Parts: sequence; C-alpha cells; structure tokens
Amino acid sequence: MCYTTCPDGTYGSGFNCLVCSSTYFCATCSITPTNCTSCSFDVANNKNKYLNQPNWGNCIDACPTSGTYILTDVVNKVCVNTCANNLKEINGTCDFCPNNTYKYVSNNTCIPSCPNHYYADTVKHLCAQCDSSCLTCSGAYAENCTACSPTATLRYWLLSMCWSSCPGGYYANNTDSKCYLCPTSLNCANCTYSSGTGAAICISCAYGNYYQASTSTCLTACNATQFGSKGNNSCLSCDSSCLSCSGPGPSFCTSCTGLLLLQNLTGSYCVSACSPIGYTKSGGNCLSCDLTCYTCGGTSNSDCLSCSNGTYLTNKYCLFVCPPATFPNTTANVCSNCDGSCTFCFGPTINNCTGCISGMVLYNFTCTITCPTGYTLNQWNVCSEPHLLMLAILWAVLGIVIMI
Repeated sequence: MCYTTCPDGTYGSGFNCLVCSSTYFCATCSITPTNCTSCSFDVANNKNKYLNQPNWGNCIDACPTSGTYILTDVVNKVCVNTCANNLKEINGTCDFCPNNTYKYVSNNTCIPSCPNHYYADTVKHLCAQCDSSCLTCSGAYAENCTACSPTATLRYWLLSMCWSSCPGGYYANNTDSKCYLCPTSLNCANCTYSSGTGAAICISCAYGNYYQASTSTCLTACNATQFGSKGNNSCLSCDSSCLSCSGPGPSFCTSCTGLLLLQNLTGSYCVSACSPIGYTKSGGNCLSCDLTCYTCGGTSNSDCLSCSNGTYLTNKYCLFVCPPATFPNTTANVCSNCDGSCTFCFGPTINNCTGCISGMVLYNFTCTITCPTGYTLNQWNVCSEPHLLMLAILWAVLGIVIMI
C-alpha cells in the first residue's frame, strides 16, 4: 500500500515505510528504527516508558534526578526541564490539575474557576485566554463571549459577541452591558434604554407607524394637529394655518384654525376669504364651482353667477348658445332678452330681430303686423322685394339644373 505519510510505528526510508524498534519501545520514530519520538507502554512490566528528552531520543523507565531533563511529564510521557503551560509541577512530576480545577498560568496554581478574561479549557485543564473583546467567555474566539467589559470600547453583549453599539432593532442596557431586542409591542424600528423609566423607548418606528417625539412612542396615527411623514416615519406638526393636515407647509391643510376657510388651490390652503373666482363658501370650506361657471353660489352647473368668455349666463347656467328670445351679450357674458316682438335677435332693441312672434312678420330686422307696399312675405315669414324673391327662385332652379 502506498502512503503520503508513514503510519504510526513506522518511519520513512527512501520510498518505504519501515517498522520502528519495539525492543527500544519506540511507539513512533524518525530516521532510524531506534530514534524514538514517542514511547510505547511496557506491557511485560506493566509500566510507562518515557522519552529521555523532548522531541526525540531513547525510551527509559524513569527520568533522571540530575541533569537537564529531570521533570517527568506523565501526560505526554517525556522528560522535560519545564512543565507545559497546561500542566502543574508537583514533586518533580508534570500533570493535569486535579479534577474540577484548572491551571492558572499567571500564578501557577490550580483553581476551581477561571478569572475574568479566561475560560476553563476542560481538555487541557487550563484557564485559557479569551478573545480580547470578551470580559468572560466559553472559548478562544470573539464569537465565544459570555459577558463584555462595561468600560471597554466593545462593551455590549449580543449573540455571544461584544459590540461597540447595539445593531438596529436592539437597545443597549448599561446596567448589564447587554443588547436587548426592542419589544415588538412598541412597534419600534430602533429603541434605547431609558434610565428614567427603566425600560426601552422608541427612537424610530417600524413601517406603518409614526414616531411621536413628545412621548417617544410609535403610533399608527398622529395627533390631529400633526401628519405622518412616510419619509422618516415621524409625526410632524402641521403648518400654523392648519387645524389638521396631510403634509408639510400651508398647502396640505384638511381643516383650518379660527375663522379661516379651507380652499383647494393647487393644494388645500386655509384662507381668510374664498377666492371670488371659481369658489363658493360653504360652512368652513371654499368649494369649487362647476367647471362651466366663472363665479358661483353653489357647486352645481345650475349655480353659476357669471360665465367665462365664450359662454353666457341664463337661468344660472353658462351656455355656448343662448335660448330663443335672448341674445349673447358679450360685454356681460349673459343672455339678454330680445325685444318682446322678437323670437330671435342680435340685440335688445326692436330693430335687432331675426325672427318674430306669431302674428308678426320680419321687415328690415323689425317685426311688424304686415309687409309694407311692394314687399312680399316669403316662406321664412320675412318681407322681401319681388325681384329679390324671383332672384332667389332663379338661383334655386339653376342649382337644381346644375345638379342634374
């Protein structure tokens, strides 16, 4: 069989693994079969053998009482000049501390519990050093801390580590130097410990809640004089003109203070009087007129008081075309009455008619009882001269012929 490293009890010689000398009690060896690096148990005599010096040498029954290597390491089965860090020297022997005690290297004693900055290594029976971030620990790494020093930079304990400050969603309790989860009942995004109350208080809020600075609480709705800012999940004060609002500044009012009126002008403002154009007062609000009205007394299209250019007021409606017996007064944007003799007209006087009431005929834009001498009444109830009537008939006939 081929090996990358020769197994225990053998040593490498060329491309072969050769057996260590059992006569010399070599458990492992190097270079030669009698150059032991560890010793085997003397079964025949039921006793241990010890390497006469660290690293390599001969296996002997007992370490010498004089010379360099006079201490017997009963754990590693070797003669040494000083005990290993985890072993205690007792009467020339290096051994583990008694059960349930651990070697404290600083004063070379066996103690039942390790001091701060050390942990009990149960394998080595040693008080081993914690990571420098820990006050107490259960292992050698920064992730093995069990407590943190309250005066250190990394002073707060969380998830077996020490932190300089608690992460989001946790708060630092300076009493025990630990990070605690913000209580879910408070709806905090971040919180802090209040020495005054002895409990956590919010400093920012989870989504859907708003921070109330006066009470350090998170609310689903802000006070009446505030609005909830979704930018930082906080309750912020309304503009001074608003009694209530939905956002910052004077253009987000939803109700008004004192005698001010709420008016929607590219935003909801509180004003001392409604705009005379496009609005009407109703209670504490300025309501928009119907789009057809220029000014109004209500919100319906039948509540107009005046009209924009191109439309005309009649019976509180703004129309593009005036009804019969009225004409568009472009000066006042109203439908003004025709003379009583007219059914249609272009002005207010008797000679502005374009149509007449029953029993009257139209002559020269005036309604009369009969046509004057020399005029004939046509099918449109208009007095016309005979030659004009014949001309109209001729044009009608020519038009028919041309079409044929």
